[in-house]
Amino acid sequence: MRPWILVSDAAQRLLCDLAADQELFRDSPRIRKRTVLWNPASEAVTLDHSAAIVAEHDLLARLWPKILQASPAGGWTILAAPPVPAQQHHFGSRKACIAEVDLHDAREACWIESFDRGWLFLIAGTGSRGSLIAVGARPEDLLESSRCVAPHVAALRDVRTELPAYPRIASPMFGEGWLACGTAAMALDPLCGDGCGHAIREAILASAVLRGGADTGLLEHYEARLRVTFERHLALCRSFYAPGRAGSWWDRELELLDHGLEWTRAHAFTEWRYRLEGFDLVPLATNRA
Repeated sequence: MRPWILVSDAAQRLLCDLAADQELFRDSPRIRKRTVLWNPASEAVTLDHSAAIVAEHDLLARLWPKILQASPAGGWTILAAPPVPAQQHHFGSRKACIAEVDLHDAREACWIESFDRGWLFLIAGTGSRGSLIAVGARPEDLLESSRCVAPHVAALRDVRTELPAYPRIASPMFGEGWLACGTAAMALDPLCGDGCGHAIREAILASAVLRGGADTGLLEHYEARLRVTFERHLALCRSFYAPGRAGSWWDRELELLDHGLEWTRAHAFTEWRYRLEGFDLVPLATNRA
């Protein structure tokens, strides 16, 4: 089983431009409504939403034939998944289970519900199956007390073992002949929903570093930009987790997020020397000339 991912409209446009195919997501199921019950003491709210649903392996199968084969990376090894020869900093303890589910009648929608020890995220396309993410506890345990998600789930299938669902980042992100990308560089909380868009932007930045010769300045710029992105992600996570808090589980995760914000701010880099123009990093001095 491969879990579905949501691809925002902005990420779709970027992928379509990269693939030179504006119909890349033409037949993909859509999410048009989002229902949120974000605190056990609150009531559910339904909002308009717009995103495509696609399995990761299907998206790669669509993209690969449409993207020109990359030129050699100049002797560099690109590390796209752990392990990496660097320290991994973890700012959370939450784990996720991903399950395929049989649905009742709800379609083209998603539901997010929090509990005293975690949260559920259900994605339903146009078929009879959906994808369920359970963070903090097993899906069957959270469904027992669910008011928002459970009414749409007819049965659980193929529950995967627990996976990390907390933000984490490598330091450093490069070394002698290697550069970290993807989850080797950093991993994001799935609640924020921009993992696909971030992966695209990160890949463009990494390719610009290699196109520019991968000198020390470009590599430092790459790591600094990713750390800024990571800090923003931690702040966004905190803005989601603070109102959802309902006990010690939430308090612990918020404390770890705060530790992450302290770490990123202590390692901030503010003297930017490059800007991204298309697929190239251009020195700022050139732009001021």
